[in-house]
Amino acid sequence: EWAPHWAWARRAIGDDAQRIERISTDHADETFKHVLLPIWTAAYRHNGRSCRFVVNGQSGRVQGEPPWPMWKIAAAVITALVAITAFLYLAGASGYIDLGQGF
Repeated sequence: EWAPHWAWARRAIGDDAQRIERISTDHADETFKHVLLPIWTAAYRHNGRSCRFVVNGQSGRVQGEPPWPMWKIAAAVITALVAITAFLYLAGASGYIDLGQGF
């Protein structure tokens, strides 16, 4: 509840008969360690898995863990294996590397 300085002083001193002639308030070396920024948080379910993320409204940075679709990961691994196999086959067929002995 807001009250002027003299009301706080009267409450702190007590007694009904008092005369407050002057109040001098001095604020020095004020510090704080928390910064209030606009931050949005969200949580959702994706294929039965809970996913959460946080968006800093001032900088626009997003932090969280995205849902990784397993079919995309499997496709990337298969594509990499096909590319490596094709490279080795073509390199061996052109004589660039020798795939004969010990490979």
